[in-house]
Amino acid sequence: MPTHTDEMTVLRYVVKYHKANGMVPTVREIRDQFGWAGTAPAVLRLQKLIRKGYLTSANGRARAHVLTEAGKRAGRVT
Repeated sequence: MPTHTDEMTVLRYVVKYHKANGMVPTVREIRDQFGWAGTAPAVLRLQKLIRKGYLTSANGRARAHVLTEAGKRAGRVT
């Protein structure tokens, strides 16, 4: 499980969005969800989730992040 509350909050949002839409949200959609002024906070948290194995990334594409099985389990919304 992510150790930082902000990371867990973002992961839960990503899992919930994925369940509803069949894809992960874009960085801008994450930014908008949390009311951040820019995309840097979203990118930073996504990078941490990738390093921890909850997401994978295919660089250079929109919606390039993919939830791993560990990410789905850790971010499961009950």
